[in-house]
Amino acid sequence: VSLNLLDPLLDAMEEPQAQPLVRTRREGVELFNPHPESLSEICAEYPQLQWRYENYRRLPADWRLIDRRHAQLAVFREAEKEYEASTGERIAHWQRRLLARYTRNLALAANELSAGLFDLTVAARAVADATAHPYGPGPVHLNLPFREPLLGDPGRGGGVDGGRSGGGPWQVVAPGIVAPTEGVLSHLVDSAGIRPGVRGLLVAGAGCGSPAAVLALSRALRWPVLADPRSGVRLDEPGVIGAADGILRSGRFASAHVPECIIRLGEPWASKVVNGFVSAVGAGGTNVVLDPYGRWSDPQRTTSTFVRSDPTSFCLDLAGHLLDRHPPDAAADGEGPQARQGEADWWHRWCRAEARAWAAITAELSGGTERSGDGGPLTEPALAYRLFSRVPSEATLVVSSSMPVRDVEAFAAPRSRPPRVLSNRGANGIDGVVSTALGVAIGAPGPVVAFVGDLAFLHDVSALVGSEGSDIPLIVVVADNGGGGIFSFLDPASALDAATFDRLFGTPQSPDVAAVAAGFGWPVDDLDGGADPAGLEEALDRRLAGGGSSVIRVRLPGRSENVAVHHRLNAAIVDAVDAVDAEEPAQQGRGS
Repeated sequence: VSLNLLDPLLDAMEEPQAQPLVRTRREGVELFNPHPESLSEICAEYPQLQWRYENYRRLPADWRLIDRRHAQLAVFREAEKEYEASTGERIAHWQRRLLARYTRNLALAANELSAGLFDLTVAARAVADATAHPYGPGPVHLNLPFREPLLGDPGRGGGVDGGRSGGGPWQVVAPGIVAPTEGVLSHLVDSAGIRPGVRGLLVAGAGCGSPAAVLALSRALRWPVLADPRSGVRLDEPGVIGAADGILRSGRFASAHVPECIIRLGEPWASKVVNGFVSAVGAGGTNVVLDPYGRWSDPQRTTSTFVRSDPTSFCLDLAGHLLDRHPPDAAADGEGPQARQGEADWWHRWCRAEARAWAAITAELSGGTERSGDGGPLTEPALAYRLFSRVPSEATLVVSSSMPVRDVEAFAAPRSRPPRVLSNRGANGIDGVVSTALGVAIGAPGPVVAFVGDLAFLHDVSALVGSEGSDIPLIVVVADNGGGGIFSFLDPASALDAATFDRLFGTPQSPDVAAVAAGFGWPVDDLDGGADPAGLEEALDRRLAGGGSSVIRVRLPGRSENVAVHHRLNAAIVDAVDAVDAEEPAQQGRGS
């Protein structure tokens, strides 16, 4: 040692030396709810992993100490011992796999290994799951861990890489189309009775596949289609039944037209009447459900056959199979003139009921016989009827749960080029409808019109924040009837006094919808549906032409009057449909 360094060395030797690093052991480690889909509740010993990676790499130790798998295994064993000592239970094999995967992801996200690759892969997986998951497309929630100070420079590492050359996605999932096999088709025709001459129905909801494919199968079978607006099949085409909710309220027609077989394509209707009719068939007939994602959609437990197939492929392949075996101009498999006549009668009687139902609806709504429906005052059914008929074909109609989706189902008349119809159906109820519509409008190729009630609008009023003055093409049409209208159709409305019913069910709100929207900076049209019924089309056309986001508030009759309007409409439909039995078969209406 050089003499000039001797004094500093002696001084350093007198200083207390740092203790060597030792394994950190945490007390009270417990594992709560270790379910494979509950990663947020998993507590991994991430600090120990970090310590191993940062320190043992610099020491000439066993290579297994710096191997990622061995390091993770050591952490898991420590956690397993603590968990068993605390609970008396041993960690299951699937729990070890879950912890390994989660700990690895944390290390990757913290840039301990290759965070850029991890981030790209997670993003690609999220897109794939959202668009092509085996259980069907849907939203994906991502939780990303961050470390303080929550700052970083993407250019200095730790950021996300630029992706593939040329800007392409890091990973692509190409979903395969599952088509029905020839054996499945033969079984459905020979054993399940899916063939011409059988009294059958197609029930089309959201996700039913290509409308053209559904219509091709309908024509091959000569079965009518009960078409929910969300299906895209509510077209002005022969055999399309849009007024099914009203038609099936006729006990005479429903009991005389029980099908032998039903094929359900896509999600169920919202209509209790339609769903009740469909489920009742399952007890004595064949009820087939297209279930491409294995969701087992059978709330009434009446389905006799599930088919795992892409609905478009199923419709086209089955239509082709039927046309090969049952040519339209020949009687096959013993089918004679009587069977053919029964097939035609079945088709035409549904079509005549459809024509008479829409004649009754338009007469009630407008006082005339034309389908314009522009002449009468605006009620909730009239608003649904006129919105669906007025919204451009290239637009999207986002419909709220509760009454709006039911009114659109019941009173939106078929048209040659209908708009796309979307609706949240599930546990969310009326929450988040305006937010959903904003999200749709951001990504949709054309304008978006949202049809919501006043309660749904106020429940999601925070969606208005930050989007005022934007160029997002969204028009929110608010049907304002002063509360939750659907509850007035239920038994509590007659069992409770008015004040108690309003407090518990009607829940009228004090904020004014138009004032609230204007307060957030949204342009507002405030319409009186009774005094200015023609104002809806004028305001809608003007807002569509002007672009941007706006609100059209339509003041409608109160909730009790709305119930009376529905009762009058449904009674008129039933009276019209009951007369179908008295018609001559040659008298064919619209769609026959």
